[in-house]
Amino acid sequence: MRGTDTELHILQVARKVFFTEGKIDATMQEIADAAQVTRTSLNYYFRSRDSLFKKIHEQSGLEFEARLNDVMTRTLPFREKVDNLVTVLLEQLQRYPYQEIFLISDFHYNPDSMSKVNKHSMQLFLKEIAEHMEKGEVIKMNPVHFMVNIFSLIAYPFLMKPLYKVLFTMTETDYANLLKQRKDVVMKLHFPE
Repeated sequence: MRGTDTELHILQVARKVFFTEGKIDATMQEIADAAQVTRTSLNYYFRSRDSLFKKIHEQSGLEFEARLNDVMTRTLPFREKVDNLVTVLLEQLQRYPYQEIFLISDFHYNPDSMSKVNKHSMQLFLKEIAEHMEKGEVIKMNPVHFMVNIFSLIAYPFLMKPLYKVLFTMTETDYANLLKQRKDVVMKLHFPE
């Protein structure tokens, strides 16, 4: 592999280790082993675990923000736009189920990390939500509650999965099937027939 390819490969593998496998405290050696590179090579591209983690966090945030902005600014019927938003959120959590845990911790201990978040698209989307509430298409509430509900209803089942599997005596397959139904549940709660 060439330099840039190696760096990208390391980032992809580390992201999988941290956010897909949930090994948030993985060591540099574990990441080097998973990426099948030497520890020296890993250190060449990323001087420390923190710098690697920060790079993955920034990259993940930018990719996710771009997907959200694309959904929220697209010219579509409102219900379809919300449906797409729910899909994007579910896909992100299914792909990286442990990323939310890191984000929660990061935002609490490093509030400055939120300063780069682009709020413009969200502000426009909140106005659009309010317009559709006025038309009676959506249950009337503060548009911020609408968005908090969507984020919470999607993220919480992923965050609480270990507890819920025990509490509801569910196998991994049972829980995966429950999560497949999540989109319909979220949409019905926001768009009553």
